[in-house]
Amino acid sequence: MIIAACGTSHKAGKYGEFLMRELGCFKSANTVNASEIKSRDFPKSGGGFISISQSGETMDLLIPFRLAKEHGQ
Repeated sequence: MIIAACGTSHKAGKYGEFLMRELGCFKSANTVNASEIKSRDFPKSGGGFISISQSGETMDLLIPFRLAKEHGQ
């Protein structure tokens, strides 16, 4: 599971990542800064994508959405 977020939303994502790991929801959960996300951050197969934003649609989140779509997320 990839969680993309910026600023204080990134902190919320880190907490969500912690909970997912503790509860065993996913084999892997990783929170990345949305403005720094790269294709290599996405799993080769399977997985999922969550974005967190306080303000709604921002350029920092549009790029991760496009990458997630390219990777079938």
